[in-house]
Amino acid sequence: MVQERGGTAVVHQCDATDPEQAKTVIDEVHAEWGRIDILFNNVGIAGPAGTVVDVDLEAWDRACPATSRRY
Repeated sequence: MVQERGGTAVVHQCDATDPEQAKTVIDEVHAEWGRIDILFNNVGIAGPAGTVVDVDLEAWDRACPATSRRY
């Protein structure tokens, strides 16, 4: 849609739970464009099923960094 209207849009993908991958994406964008004008961060994974009392702590720990951590 952006390109159809004469603009430029680029997609970069990484594992947002890995700080090194996130840094690499930012470095790539800076190298290519010199700056970031707009960043749309679409991160999320399905959390563990169950109530807060019943959820396995390891499953909770896997889900939370992907949806709440920022770098």
